[in-house]
Amino acid sequence: MKTFLQLCQAVCREAAVANGESAITTTVGQIGQLGRIVEYVRQAWLEIQTRHQHSGLHWRWMRSNFEVTTVANQDSYAFNDAAVQDVRGTAEDITRFRNWMIQDWEDPPRIYLQSAGVGTQTFMTYIPWNDFKYLYRIGTQNPSQPMHVSISPDNKLCVGPKPSGIYIITGDYMKGVQRFTANNDTPDLPEDFEDAIVFLALIKYGLQKNAAEAITMGEDSYATYIGALEGDQLSEIYVGGPLA
Repeated sequence: MKTFLQLCQAVCREAAVANGESAITTTVGQIGQLGRIVEYVRQAWLEIQTRHQHSGLHWRWMRSNFEVTTVANQDSYAFNDAAVQDVRGTAEDITRFRNWMIQDWEDPPRIYLQSAGVGTQTFMTYIPWNDFKYLYRIGTQNPSQPMHVSISPDNKLCVGPKPSGIYIITGDYMKGVQRFTANNDTPDLPEDFEDAIVFLALIKYGLQKNAAEAITMGEDSYATYIGALEGDQLSEIYVGGPLA
């Protein structure tokens, strides 16, 4: 996988910058033309990650798994609460968060009583926030095993009824964008498609320099890489059955 620095060097090579890849040895403190190339690579990576953010689609590599270890009588959890962790691979705190993916009817959140074991795991049902408030935020509530899940206006994961003990809730969330800061940062998309970043940055360079050849090369290659990436990594949109 190319590092942030290597991606910048690749842009220098494709743009035929003087001295090619060796023109840039660090991404830190660059000014002028090299400084712009560093920023073009940063911007290109951000744009690719957010390309489908509001389309109803999502990049599969940015979807990860969360686990909540509930606290008795606590019915809401922020992504950075001590009770919440990312559990893809080694459990760790969630550091990049965009939104909960709990409305997926094909893969809803799951829950089990910790003391009873994962063999008792069942699915939870998502309900909209207004319905959740009507059911669980009025009057006195009796703690029990949560069966509904929702998202509050402040983006907390809410469960109802309030948990009567320690339950394990698992599901998916979408990561927030990854930002390049250090030379050795590597993009977390599949390696086969990393050059999409290079060629989108090359387009930006070509536009700034009014370099038609760089623009054409960048557009042609970027279209190839981004099309392949979308074919491999975009989620599907599911269409419901007929109403009658």
